[in-house]
Amino acid sequence: MTMRRKLWITVGLMWLGMLILVGWMALEKRETLMAERVTSLKSFVASAQTLVERYVQRANDGEFSEDAAKNFARRNLSALDLDGSYVYAFDSDIHLVYHPKREIGTDMSGFRDDNGVYFYRELKALADSPTTARWSTPPPMPMARTYRASTTFATSPSGTGISPPTSMSATSSTPSGPAC
Repeated sequence: MTMRRKLWITVGLMWLGMLILVGWMALEKRETLMAERVTSLKSFVASAQTLVERYVQRANDGEFSEDAAKNFARRNLSALDLDGSYVYAFDSDIHLVYHPKREIGTDMSGFRDDNGVYFYRELKALADSPTTARWSTPPPMPMARTYRASTTFATSPSGTGISPPTSMSATSSTPSGPAC
């Protein structure tokens, strides 16, 4: 084998190694960013849950009426924002209790996302054990895909007239490269 051929093989192997390393680092970075986003979402939903629970307690203490508590909670929930994420709540029958973009009381049990998944049914199933769901939406343009994470907590304000057992969720979208 000539020296020239040995040199090209060595350079080629170095380039291959670098490409593998860069690809692996990109995947790790994406996972790290998604994990950070999920942590932020969990904190965001927990804040919303605490806010609602405080209004429930204040209404139970007689500070104001149930309707006033609902209105205060909805108004304050609408002010919550986490880089375009928002919080919404639905009851055990998957009817919206609060949503910033939809009518309250809307039956969401038949709602499907872009992939045909019954989105709110899935969130309802997850609400029993706080966890995180991840899914992706079809790309609006080539090489672009939006990855989303949603976290759900079940709340059961037993003894309150504010609402039946409610699931609070927040959804976040993260544009990313092609799916792996």
